[in-house]
Amino acid sequence: MGNKSGNMELLTNSRDNTIKLVDLRMFEVLRTYSADSYRTGMNWSKSGFSNDGAYVVAGSQDGSVLVWNAHSSKLETTLRGHAYVQGSSRQASGQGFER
Repeated sequence: MGNKSGNMELLTNSRDNTIKLVDLRMFEVLRTYSADSYRTGMNWSKSGFSNDGAYVVAGSQDGSVLVWNAHSSKLETTLRGHAYVQGSSRQASGQGFER
């Protein structure tokens, strides 16, 4: 899970193979990110935001990394060739993601 907007929004991974952006003040789902190829691999899978908040990134059970536009919920790209991805996180330098 990740957060933004002063910790008032939370990004969650669900076993229904979706990622949801939740407003913690109103307990409402603001956006849902999904793709046919996205599968949550574990109960503790972790998605994240890009440093600028423009993208949501998550690893899928098949080893691919999916990148969504954070504002439109549109899947932008799928990066393949990873063995297994269970989480993503930002580098403190702001130069991309680590896995």
